[in-house]
Amino acid sequence: AFSVNFPGTVSLRTTTMASVIEDLIDGFYRQGFRRLFFVTGHGGNEVITGTLSEAMLDRPKLSVRYASIYRCMEDEIAAVERELLFAAPADHAGWYEALQFNRVGPVEDRCVDVSWDEDFPVFPLNPRLARTRLGIGVLGGRTIAPDAIIERVWSRSIDNLCELLAQMPPEVPED
Repeated sequence: AFSVNFPGTVSLRTTTMASVIEDLIDGFYRQGFRRLFFVTGHGGNEVITGTLSEAMLDRPKLSVRYASIYRCMEDEIAAVERELLFAAPADHAGWYEALQFNRVGPVEDRCVDVSWDEDFPVFPLNPRLARTRLGIGVLGGRTIAPDAIIERVWSRSIDNLCELLAQMPPEVPED
């Protein structure tokens, strides 16, 4: 919710998000799906992991997996930052999120250094202060990289997701 004051942001309360996920699982389960794989592209969505775990309690033979797209690209991000000699590691809304299709305008190439202190801790971020303290929303590192580099990172993350999917057991687990 810290980003609600950034233009274009849509945010759900944690309880709403958990309810939406539970409703999705209910719907899929009623239709006969027993293996579900949730992928998130936003760190704040990790609060659903408890909901995913609880969903398996009362639904026999349900298997739910979860993956973060960012965890699937961490190694590639680090490799690119070493190759391009970036001064600071990327963080929220940094260069690896600046895909062509989600830019609303030109992105200035610069390095962002957000200072954290007791009045502005890393997490939980205060939504009333976030826009003022974070400027464009980048929590650290470069704001942009060449499109070919960004595409390379995202392509590798999709490959990693496919590997995770391939590791899912083909059969529904026995309870």
